[in-house]
Amino acid sequence: VGLPGLAAARFAARVLLTDAEDALLPNLRANAAAVGAAGTVEVAQLNWSTAPRELRERHGGAFDLLLASDLVYSSGCVEGLLGTAAALLRPGGRLRMCYPHGRHGQQAFLEALEGAGWAFAPPARLPPALLEGCAHQGSEEEARAHAFYLLDATRPPGADVAEGEHVEAKVALYRNGFTVNGGPLRALDDPANASFLQDMARGAAPRELGPRGQVSVEMVDKRGEDYDEPGHPSGSAQR
Repeated sequence: VGLPGLAAARFAARVLLTDAEDALLPNLRANAAAVGAAGTVEVAQLNWSTAPRELRERHGGAFDLLLASDLVYSSGCVEGLLGTAAALLRPGGRLRMCYPHGRHGQQAFLEALEGAGWAFAPPARLPPALLEGCAHQGSEEEARAHAFYLLDATRPPGADVAEGEHVEAKVALYRNGFTVNGGPLRALDDPANASFLQDMARGAAPRELGPRGQVSVEMVDKRGEDYDEPGHPSGSAQR
């Protein structure tokens, strides 16, 4: 349980392993400890029906990467999953989800992503050879008969802000970058952060945080010091 996130912990500063079932959380903690990742990995219960603001406050948000596997079982879960992904990822962050062909609700999820402005190419089929030798997939013929796909989608600005919702954000500026709401350090010379910094320079609320008029920003000036980021670069979350 939690293998993709544990693999990501080798490269990330912070990994959040989640499951909807409280009974599985001790397993996640034990697996993290077994591979020596307890210092990097956090474990938490995650419910897709939780409001986006509460998710941001509870889990920190602003993750660079969300790893997911076979999450969509019906069209009824699409709205909650989309809101959860938007709440946990920073603008420009990526959702990478593996899923089997024919899963009910998957097409509805792709259509919801497109309607919300997420950028993604048609999901790519994984090479069947990746599944060969996996006992739970059966024979080589069975592995080839069951197609799996990989979705790689990028979160757009303001994707988790509902109409009329007010957003409060704290931006801390350091000599070597900046953070948003206590999230990971973002580089000043990263092109992905250019529009954010341009908005701040104009004295405007960055558009990636939400629609104009719905965002209040508190700026903390720490440009006289470097941000001391623990661990390794980047961040990751897994469901």
